[in-house]
Amino acid sequence: MRFTVSVKKSGTTQQINIDLADMGATVRNLDNISAHINTQLEAAGVLTRFERVKIGEKDDSGVIPGNDFGLHVQGVLTEQVSFSAATSAPAIYIAGVSGIGDGSAGQLVRLTDLASGTPVTEFTRRIEAAPDVTETENDKGETKSTTETNPLTIKATAASSDGGVYVVGQTSSEIDGRIVKGETDLVLQKRDSTGKVIWTRTLGAAGDASGASIAVDASGNVVVSGSVTGTLGTTTNVGGSDSVVAKFNAAGVEQWLQRFGGTGDDRTTSVTLGSDGTVYVAGEAKSGFGNAAHAGGEWDGYVRAISDDGTALWTRRVGDTGDERAKAIAVADDGGLLVASEEDGRAVLRKYDSADGAGAAVWELDLGDLDGGRIGGLTVDGNDIYLAGAAGGAFAPTAPLSANAGGRDAMVVKIADGASASVGWTTFLGSDADDSAASVQVTGGKLYVAGKTTGSLPGSTLNGTRNGFVAELDGGTGALAWTTQISGRGGISEATGIAVDPTGDSILSKLGLPQGSLTYADTRVVTDRTSVRDGDFFYLSVDGGRRKKITIGASDSIRSLTFKINAALVLDGTADVRRSAEGDRLRITPKEGVTIELFSGTEGRDALVGLGIQPGAVFKKPSLLNETTTADAPKLFALELPSVMSLGTRDKAAAAVKALESAMSVIQRAYRDLVTPQSVKDLLTGSQKGKDGGTVPAYMQAQYANYAAGLARLSGGG
Repeated sequence: MRFTVSVKKSGTTQQINIDLADMGATVRNLDNISAHINTQLEAAGVLTRFERVKIGEKDDSGVIPGNDFGLHVQGVLTEQVSFSAATSAPAIYIAGVSGIGDGSAGQLVRLTDLASGTPVTEFTRRIEAAPDVTETENDKGETKSTTETNPLTIKATAASSDGGVYVVGQTSSEIDGRIVKGETDLVLQKRDSTGKVIWTRTLGAAGDASGASIAVDASGNVVVSGSVTGTLGTTTNVGGSDSVVAKFNAAGVEQWLQRFGGTGDDRTTSVTLGSDGTVYVAGEAKSGFGNAAHAGGEWDGYVRAISDDGTALWTRRVGDTGDERAKAIAVADDGGLLVASEEDGRAVLRKYDSADGAGAAVWELDLGDLDGGRIGGLTVDGNDIYLAGAAGGAFAPTAPLSANAGGRDAMVVKIADGASASVGWTTFLGSDADDSAASVQVTGGKLYVAGKTTGSLPGSTLNGTRNGFVAELDGGTGALAWTTQISGRGGISEATGIAVDPTGDSILSKLGLPQGSLTYADTRVVTDRTSVRDGDFFYLSVDGGRRKKITIGASDSIRSLTFKINAALVLDGTADVRRSAEGDRLRITPKEGVTIELFSGTEGRDALVGLGIQPGAVFKKPSLLNETTTADAPKLFALELPSVMSLGTRDKAAAAVKALESAMSVIQRAYRDLVTPQSVKDLLTGSQKGKDGGTVPAYMQAQYANYAAGLARLSGGG
């Protein structure tokens, strides 16, 4: 029960070893464990501290329901804290979808204690898009809110060496403050080993974008691939749906983005990384592009190589004149490139020289008719290659170790790599219903397969209508060790990706502490924190004057954006930053009597939509009070009602009546004050003078003369 807290400050890293055995006979509860850890940290001169806290989301009353508690790390910005365990075992993450239709969302499940044969679900996280909330008012003035959910789909996952886990997919609505500019957008999210969100990113597509695959290098850089339509920053819309590949560093900062394809539809299906950082993308296209001409059929498979800095190296076509789709790609143990494709319903595996985009395949292996199935995933362990997917009973590269159970079953094929390829074994994993594998990973000689089933797999039971599943097989023999089925919202789920963390199961996970470094805050750069892209813009105008263009730069924060806005406003208003738990917020305040209008940028490059700001006018009304008044605060009227009133006796009742009459009088004065125009108030109080000076009209002079003559006669008569 030992782990290490590493604290880096002033360029020096301290390793503070924590051993719970040193607690002796002290009860191992969270309070005592926190105290033990804090004693070690204090002795090392570290300011970071641990404490027990209640875990969960606050309800409407601000209270966290339930009785779940965990450890909370109180860090300081001058200390970078990370955790590592002395001993560990593998943990796996299963990503996929929970629910169906507009109510569907992403799902991430973490399993530990794999060696026991009955894995433990450490957590399940639902990854949701923001709902649409509509307020309507009836004829009585009553307001009603209607909430409509929006779908979000997770397609793939990958673990990183820093203890984090990535998921990629697509969202139809805002997620974690990232506004969707078009219909859908690719979403990439990083979480720590406890399931907590570290950061979320979207591409900022103005049309549709979706994520299909993901790969992570040893430094935590992550590459995602998918497809896109419509405007995306400064990229060129080639035609139809285009393939898209983007690289982010471990902090979520985009390093580069490539969009490519032909005049027809094309999309990526899988991505992998070479040891030198080269990105290899597999996909399918309806037209030729690069140096790969369209050979015929509806689809051609393709492979594209991109350098570590985002430069396109080569593109090759996969397959022949039929209908071919490259579905999975992996780097072989010797650096060669393995590509699995579906070709006229057959599964074909090829190996290429990764440095050459034109030469013939090193070897080609036709695995046979998939019998209505498909290819799901591809992984490598030394010279062993594992291909997973789904197939009918006619699929038989070898006599299966476990026979097809009926219909379409999940399948795994082991292939030996060499001068040529040979099939080691084939096995099916299925029920009497429909089953398929979507992803496969290997570690320590153990093979982990994830997918979906509408039945009960061996050793498991269907919970609902459709379940995601994960299974462990022996990588050498293909023998099934265990299966686990995972349900979802409404009894519907599926697993689309699996990731293995070789050291993920340790005392850290038992204590609810993350592996690797703690992240205290996300970046403040606008293009990282929102769906705004470098070069997006909007306009502002003061009192109907000339529109001034405000352009968002690659390194702009909300603070630097206020400088640009203030330069355009000059003395007509101010823009400033408001800090909040959700991040920095932009506030624009006009000068009194000034109207500031905000206008959208051109379609696809509008910054307002990415910032979550509606175009329109901002206006500050001038004060109705005179210039000597120091504030525009409304006049206060105190009712002065006693805190307790009683009708128990005649005297108390009389006192209550008097208090209520006094309060009614105050309410009447308040009403008169509210409905009386300010100009009338000024005349009544004498604070506004009448007109003086000028010429008296002739009729008034005549009236005055008559009045004067009459008074004279009356005086004379007296």
